[in-house]
Amino acid sequence: MIAPAIAAGELAPKLKFDNLDPAKAYLKAQGVTYVLAQLVDLHGAAKAKSVPLAHLNPVLADGAGFAPAAARSASRPKTPFSHSASNRPGALGD
Repeated sequence: MIAPAIAAGELAPKLKFDNLDPAKAYLKAQGVTYVLAQLVDLHGAAKAKSVPLAHLNPVLADGAGFAPAAARSASRPKTPFSHSASNRPGALGD
């Protein structure tokens, strides 16, 4: 199924594909070269990485390879055991 191109300012029609090949063909016909693989971390913040359309099959089968730290947010509070400079003796001039 190849749908006609979408004009600027128009909403895309709701599409359903029976398998991945026609979906990839549709995206390619629309000029899409990259898609975003996304996860939501433990704090609800979205994390994403750009994936070439040609690599979509392995990403859907095996995942996008997010590092385990990506599931945690960099904005989480520091603990006394973190490695920030303020936790090392003498780091702040004391």
